[in-house]
Amino acid sequence: MTSRKPWLVLPDQLSIRVFFDAGIVRGLSERLGEGPTAVFLVPRTEAAGWTGRLDGGRVLRGEELTAAGGGLGERALRDTLAVVVASYEFHGGFRLRTLTA
Repeated sequence: MTSRKPWLVLPDQLSIRVFFDAGIVRGLSERLGEGPTAVFLVPRTEAAGWTGRLDGGRVLRGEELTAAGGGLGERALRDTLAVVVASYEFHGGFRLRTLTA
């Protein structure tokens, strides 16, 4: 693979559970030779139970990647949600009807 370390963005508990329990994180670690950089967008307390299963990968949290107190505006949240939903529909073959911005 590439010499740059990929990021694995984990936006919610469902995605986190799927990536870990389906062996995707383990498979990435084996293929890369080390764990990917995991970016948890859930609160620190919710991510705590999963960080130990990263096989030595680096952990970043969403709040570390945004300006202090800045947050995302309403339009940015809607646009982000639209991208996530489109990705699930295209790659997963199902619709997420319960998400709202």
